[in-house]
Amino acid sequence: MPRHVGLRALTPITINQEAPPAGLFCMKLTVQHLHAITGDTRNVARKEGLVAFINDMAAQKSDIEVPHNLAQFLSEVITESGNLRRVRENMNYSAERLRKIFGKYFKTDAQAAQYARKPEKIANRVYANRMGNGSPQSGDGWKNRGAGYIQLTGHDNFVKMTAWARRLFPDCPDFATNPERLTDPKWLGLGALWYWVHRVPQRYIDAGNHEMVRRSVNGGLNGFSHKLKAYDKVALTLLGYPANGVTAFQKAAGFKPEQIDGVSGPMTRKALHHALLDKSKTKTSPAEFRRTAQRFEPTRLPAPVDHVPATPTAKRTPWWKRIFGGTS
Repeated sequence: MPRHVGLRALTPITINQEAPPAGLFCMKLTVQHLHAITGDTRNVARKEGLVAFINDMAAQKSDIEVPHNLAQFLSEVITESGNLRRVRENMNYSAERLRKIFGKYFKTDAQAAQYARKPEKIANRVYANRMGNGSPQSGDGWKNRGAGYIQLTGHDNFVKMTAWARRLFPDCPDFATNPERLTDPKWLGLGALWYWVHRVPQRYIDAGNHEMVRRSVNGGLNGFSHKLKAYDKVALTLLGYPANGVTAFQKAAGFKPEQIDGVSGPMTRKALHHALLDKSKTKTSPAEFRRTAQRFEPTRLPAPVDHVPATPTAKRTPWWKRIFGGTS
């Protein structure tokens, strides 16, 4: 099985400012794209690592790079990591936050006060004796606190993730022995992908069901508005528009003049999803793209639901299920 090739030299591209280029399919992601999507030029090494990882997966026909899959994956990665800034759980909580978030472990204000602003001590208490971790004295809670873009927590998860990863990348580190390695830009994408394929059902992705994708990753809807904004930027970028090109997309998609407002709401987002589905299935000329988009005119677009029929793309068994098994 192919081995991870590491970081690659990246060539800047010029993004079309008005309409998508003809024949766009599985666009090669660049650091410049991620700069536009995140709205800053920081964390270059992490962006280079994420780009290299996704493009390596694309070369292996992994399915994660398929446009409608990638749009959901990247938007969740960006949301969970705060625009790729947070890759390790810092556990630096005030007494008030400890009572609110970890009330099970801090039942009184006095208990919380003893741990407030002591990250290592907090982690060793709240993560002790579960998820394969040892006692508070073992230090496992701090060692095995959240790591990665979509943070893995607990010794057992690092063991499972390492076993899974080594079937694809035999030279990857033992993350159970040293979870800190999962914050290395080279491996950050791999940890997020492990979490993704084991927690996010493909049917939610194919349906464009943003709420259920978010719940699958987060366990709730924390950060949901940020996820939607990130999705808009990622989807527009993958379709060949600037990250803020909502108006240009609405025009190309055949929206009525009174509907072209430059705001991405449920109707625009649904049109983005269907445009990505078309890009996932075939190379499409601008004229064909407009005809396709008009089938999903905003006034007729259904709300995202859990039981939307699977698309032709979904009928192919995902690579990760063929190799490792996982959620479908």
